[in-house]
Amino acid sequence: MPEKTFVIPLSDGCFVVAECFRSGPNVTDFVVRLMVYREDGEVEVVARYDTAHGLAHLDQLRQGGRLIDKTWLPHLDFNAAYEYALDEFKTNHGYYLQRWRGI
Repeated sequence: MPEKTFVIPLSDGCFVVAECFRSGPNVTDFVVRLMVYREDGEVEVVARYDTAHGLAHLDQLRQGGRLIDKTWLPHLDFNAAYEYALDEFKTNHGYYLQRWRGI
């Protein structure tokens, strides 16, 4: 179970769900998902930052969950990558939503 889980409401039917695991002050794993309510009321992942594969990265998705792009973040430790992910989705969720829609 994550040490910390929270939701950040955004505009355009989007919200962020963040889960973070720590050992002392250091983030050991995380996932930050940008989610959207679809027209049918279901929820779908638009994009996510996580530490799967042992390295922080961003997965951008299309409707239906198909991966369209993966961006590795080798220059950021997990603490910095976690904070970056939160800020990035808060600031640029409209961009990711457009890509998810295929616009």
